[in-house]
Amino acid sequence: MLGWWSLGWMLAGCARVPEPPSEGRLAPCWSSPNCVSTMADAADAQHYIAPVAAEALDGADALVDAVMALPGCAVTHSGPGEVLAECSTPSGVFTDDLHLVVVDGQLHARSSSRLGYGDLWVNRARLEALLSPYR
Repeated sequence: MLGWWSLGWMLAGCARVPEPPSEGRLAPCWSSPNCVSTMADAADAQHYIAPVAAEALDGADALVDAVMALPGCAVTHSGPGEVLAECSTPSGVFTDDLHLVVVDGQLHARSSSRLGYGDLWVNRARLEALLSPYR
């Protein structure tokens, strides 16, 4: 019989944290539907969301402020043209990763769950909330 501690160890063993942006590229989404990215193939409706023009932002501080305004999100790193954040799901049980990069005048974003398969569209809703004011 599995105890709660066994379930916790199994879930922790399945945790996935994407690589941080490298050379202006976000990590690709896994096959599971709990990841959304502007750098996914546009034909992949499950994972793709359109980027926005970076000129709509008013500097790097505006990007950090926009991320901090998202419910449950905390910036863990910011640098020239990139922001990394961890976001707690509304239940507070799960942590998602949010990565943003500015490449060739466009703001690209990736939001993904660390655990599980589905996410009840939380990651897509997060990116819609972040990007829609700049569309």
